[in-house]
Amino acid sequence: MITVPDLVSTLEPAEHLLVITPPGGSGRYGLWLPFSDATVVEADSEGIPGAGHPEGPLDSIVIESPAADVSWADRVLSELGPAISQTSAVVLALVPEYASITAADHSPPALPRLRDFRVVRVGLLGGAVSFVLSRCADASLSADADAAMVAAITSLTLELDSLAARDRQESGTGQRARTQAAAIFELRDEVHRLSAELASTRQELTQRTREYRALRYSRLGRITVGYWRFRRKVAAWKAARALRAKAAGQAA
Repeated sequence: MITVPDLVSTLEPAEHLLVITPPGGSGRYGLWLPFSDATVVEADSEGIPGAGHPEGPLDSIVIESPAADVSWADRVLSELGPAISQTSAVVLALVPEYASITAADHSPPALPRLRDFRVVRVGLLGGAVSFVLSRCADASLSADADAAMVAAITSLTLELDSLAARDRQESGTGQRARTQAAAIFELRDEVHRLSAELASTRQELTQRTREYRALRYSRLGRITVGYWRFRRKVAAWKAARALRAKAAGQAA
């Protein structure tokens, strides 16, 4: 069986760590990261309280989000945006046992945008399925694709939790328990597959971007671009000339 990677081993220790939890959150998932000092802030449905906003530089931020309410994490990210440097490690942990914060009369977006962040890694943090986020200005990386991945893995996480709870309740039923355990393993493998697919796609996009730039700025590339620009100018000139001739004929 393929195992889901542990994110703790892939992140640098934090000098200053900020952990943001929903009401009643423990902070225990974020505190799995090694740190020198840490602050745990409880945010509500309105966002981060004024006293909880970070004042100094942060090395790492962990948002413990209810798995069924990623839109809350989206709002928290929008508040933190100005305080997060380009080098900060931002982790979004999906915690199934945390209750949804979104009001019953407010429908959360199906595909959270996560502001201007992109998913760069997927794994486990203290047992919770989590995403490592990063800002990325590369227009070739689709925000819609990232949003779809977040939605898909969130759904898998909730299904995993449901199966695990059912497995605990029916642990004495033998075959059913083994069947549910196999389903849990399969879903974990699916999380890993999505993580590997994301890494492969980003690597391919990076390689293609390098190849394009190398060709675009080569001598042959500059000649080719110049040629087609000239062709477009000639075509536009001919079209304008034809329009003027037609207008003159109608006036006569």
